[in-house]
Amino acid sequence: SNPCSLKLPVVTRWASIVMCLDSLQKNKIFLKALAIDDVYQDLLEKRNISNILDEDIFWKRTESFLKILQPLKKWITILESDKSGRISAVVEAFHDIEEILKKELPVSPLLKNEEHKVLKAVEDRKELCFKCIHYAANILDPKYKGNFRLT
Repeated sequence: SNPCSLKLPVVTRWASIVMCLDSLQKNKIFLKALAIDDVYQDLLEKRNISNILDEDIFWKRTESFLKILQPLKKWITILESDKSGRISAVVEAFHDIEEILKKELPVSPLLKNEEHKVLKAVEDRKELCFKCIHYAANILDPKYKGNFRLT
């Protein structure tokens, strides 16, 4: 992995959470080396050292959350873009997000009630966002031709 600077999430930018988790993953080996180095151990809190060295919980959760959140970041970026933001892509976005969630949530370290909250949040957002115009635009767009059907 290519190291990069560690990123902190910004309250006003939802996608910054993904960038924060990604920067952790990219610096995993360096963080682990820091956590076991006698010179730097006093600079880190004990719980941070425990987390950094915890492959089974901390790093697996980080990786799992990235797999779940990256498609959301991808589609938010695409749909907010002046260049590619089209209402016809909203149908494809939700289809892609739902497919990723179906694949990743069952193998994620989330508890069942947490999984339910994620699915409910996506479903609530879909109900809020979707209008007939999105389906019509998707059907009329030569790129999509109405190929995606949402459940």
